[in-house]
Amino acid sequence: MDKLSEFQKEVEQLLKERNWFPHDNLTRYYTLSQLMEEVGEVARCVTLIESNRDKVSKPSKGEALENLKLELGDVLWNVLKLASAYNIKLDESIRNTINKVKEKYPPKEGFKQH
Repeated sequence: MDKLSEFQKEVEQLLKERNWFPHDNLTRYYTLSQLMEEVGEVARCVTLIESNRDKVSKPSKGEALENLKLELGDVLWNVLKLASAYNIKLDESIRNTINKVKEKYPPKEGFKQH
């Protein structure tokens, strides 16, 4: 079993045990709103890491990187929650996307990433 599938099953179990599973259009839409909020928090962390703002304000780049780790987990939680609400297995989704990218963008000889 893929690790992503294991996480998805664990999230589903936690949601069901707490009666948090997004079972109707309102709760699924709310999950989408939560996901977008978390993506905004990821953007804030990346902005702090990639800018010089840590020289004049808190948090430092190191603290922002730690926050980024937490926020990415929150994004993944909400993605898993939303996928489960629509009965989508994310291991299949990511495999399809990886295959699509490989086919559409084959490696180029001598290509170096900056």
